Amino acid sequence: MMLDPEFLLLDEPTASLDRRTAAQVEAFLSEWHGEGQGTRGYVLVSHDPEQPARLATRWLRVTPRGLEPEGRT
Repeated sequence: MMLDPEFLLLDEPTASLDRRTAAQVEAFLSEWHGEGQGTRGYVLVSHDPEQPARLATRWLRVTPRGLEPEGRT
């Protein structure tokens, strides 16, 4: 984050964290994304079915048929 990236690829960044710490990471990501004023983004992989709804404006689900749209806020 020190290099001020415009895009992050995150593979289950909260998988090994307790709920409190995971919530702190999610809050940090939301704040970081919002500070970018449309110039920042991220792809986040998660097995937590509720996490995309908390963090994403758009998400996809991996199924045996491929990627399927799951939600949009």
